[in-house]
Amino acid sequence: MPRPRKSYGMQPENIISIETAKKTPGDMSICVGTRVFDFAQWASVPEAIEPATRLLLSRQLHEAVQEIQSSGVSQATVMNLCASGMRYWFKYLDAESGKGRVIGCLADIVPRTVERYTEWLKQQPARGKGTISITSARAIYNTTKTVLMNRVRAGQLGIGVFPQIPFPNADRAYVGHQAFTQGEIERLLIALLKDLDMIRSGNLPSGSEAAAMTVYLLLIAARSGRNLTPLLEMSRDAITDHPLKPDMGVLQLYKRRGFKIHRQAFRYHTTDDESASVPSDVVTLYREALVRSFPLLDLAPKTMHDRVWLYRAKGNRGVKTLNASNIDQQATALVARHQIFGDRRASNGLPELLKVNVSRLRKTFATRMWQLSNGNLFKTAQLLGNSTRMTDSHYLAVTPEMERNHKFVGRILEGVMTGQVNEQSFRDDLSAQLSIEPEKVDLLLSGALNTGVARCSDPINGRFAPRNGTTNCQRFLHCFRCPNQVVIESDLYRLFSFYWLLIKERGLLGKSRWNSVYAWVIRVIDNDITPLFDPVVVEREKHRALATPHPMWRDRTLLGGDE
Repeated sequence: MPRPRKSYGMQPENIISIETAKKTPGDMSICVGTRVFDFAQWASVPEAIEPATRLLLSRQLHEAVQEIQSSGVSQATVMNLCASGMRYWFKYLDAESGKGRVIGCLADIVPRTVERYTEWLKQQPARGKGTISITSARAIYNTTKTVLMNRVRAGQLGIGVFPQIPFPNADRAYVGHQAFTQGEIERLLIALLKDLDMIRSGNLPSGSEAAAMTVYLLLIAARSGRNLTPLLEMSRDAITDHPLKPDMGVLQLYKRRGFKIHRQAFRYHTTDDESASVPSDVVTLYREALVRSFPLLDLAPKTMHDRVWLYRAKGNRGVKTLNASNIDQQATALVARHQIFGDRRASNGLPELLKVNVSRLRKTFATRMWQLSNGNLFKTAQLLGNSTRMTDSHYLAVTPEMERNHKFVGRILEGVMTGQVNEQSFRDDLSAQLSIEPEKVDLLLSGALNTGVARCSDPINGRFAPRNGTTNCQRFLHCFRCPNQVVIESDLYRLFSFYWLLIKERGLLGKSRWNSVYAWVIRVIDNDITPLFDPVVVEREKHRALATPHPMWRDRTLLGGDE
């Protein structure tokens, strides 16, 4: 009998992941660094009127978090899902079980369950006094929803359990970080450069190595406009020589969320350059930080050997690397040390100490680049490493100059419903404003040139139309940046039907994807179109569209290829 050939292939059923191998059967723990979250602790129902268990639900949600963790998200994300999203969710379920409403598995979750959760979150106490803010409640809800959405994609939970608008007006309540004013950024940079001079002379700000490294990081952040996480994770070979220009270096940072490397070129001062006695360019700052941290490499854990921001912790606590908490503490100490005040005043009329963080430096960088490029959004977005939509909606501060220069490219025809539409003078003016023939004005006002969201003065040869002489433009998202768009009062029902459909997409696309694709459209509708119409009419059409959407926008079929 011939001897069977040896197989060098591994049998798939015998392959198990390392994480799985570490766990014992039935283990429901999630390890995040040194923290361990045991989902088994949430399996019991302590407040239940009758004996009950949540073992199945705990297993289902543990599986969801485990799957999210294995997808490569950061430890901070997993920590937030467990310490915030799941902790509050099970705390809420405990309160519900005390009222006789026990949720033992995903199948028990109904729309009213999630609605009650949002109401319960709004009543949670804050650390000081009162309840948490609506934006904090929404942040907790979103982390919980991230886990539950994983089970939606697994087919274990229906998407219909989530409310369409869980926190109305939360966006209006949220006040994000603002860019520094010209005076604020000047005062901050003066303070940072004073500390830099002190460091170069052999002294340490407040006697702290962490403070010294923070000065370098904040100066690089101010000059590069990079996000905090890529800066903190900057490697020791992040800057290389420019292949063509000897006086320039190329900064390469990895953006984990976007899975991409961003490259940025910087000119630096050479040793024979007499024009700069105290160079503080990005390349010079980076190289000085490398020199400062080099002696600590032998003392640092192997996991830190590629990091730049190493420092010797006080109290013989070994070598550490800067993190977000360090940066916040050191930035606060810097402001207090130099007494840097902001331009805004407190309610008592006294000036407030400046709040410094990398997010504000990034927004200030974006605003400055926008100004230097004469309002070129594409160049600004390229420098930031973002899409133009993301740059416009997240990073460009609205300065008075921008408000004067900004103009919604569509034409809002408020007076159409006042009867002026029948006057020849009105039609002539409209023809001139839109640069179209009088015949097209008649077609426009009659509804013959209607689009899915409003109207178009030239659907065949407009800015984003195919321009093939026959095909009408169907690129509905582009309408909101197209000079051919026309909106009149009778279009509001269609417009808001589209608006609500985009809002619903949040739950399907996820926050990051939705923000990059649709958030800018919502912003244009809310900020540029809606204020120009009668508020009573707007509210009426908005509620009508939410209750009974226009047939065109009752489902997401038409959204498929319009990105």
